Amino acid sequence: MSQETIIVYFGCWGQAGHFLWLPNRQHAYDHEIREMVLPTAAQLDASKLFLPRPEKVGTGTITYLPALNRTILAWWGNNPWDKRGKVNSAIITNGNLGEIELWQRFVRYFPDLSAKLAVPQTVPDQGNDDG
Repeated sequence: MSQETIIVYFGCWGQAGHFLWLPNRQHAYDHEIREMVLPTAAQLDASKLFLPRPEKVGTGTITYLPALNRTILAWWGNNPWDKRGKVNSAIITNGNLGEIELWQRFVRYFPDLSAKLAVPQTVPDQGNDDG
């Protein structure tokens, strides 16, 4: 990973449990998260801010955070390591990227992981479905 490129994956990888992962399959720790100016795992897990509503497997949303220069693709999906059904994942990277360019970057930096995950269909957020 070059100094210009920041990319992390949030979700399950090889085991149940959501973590922020670096391309070298290491967890991103709090000090690294702060240095890279990223949302924390707690802010991403089932986030009503970044995930599409209603919760539908295979759908995601893309969000650009201009103040941080970060793009987040967050989605609901099935994951081979978490059998609970609807689980959420996210990719966070620097720059203002569209969904295709972001997924291509994910494939480049996380080739083994990306091969096991389905590309989400991005949809506009429909708002909170809690009533």
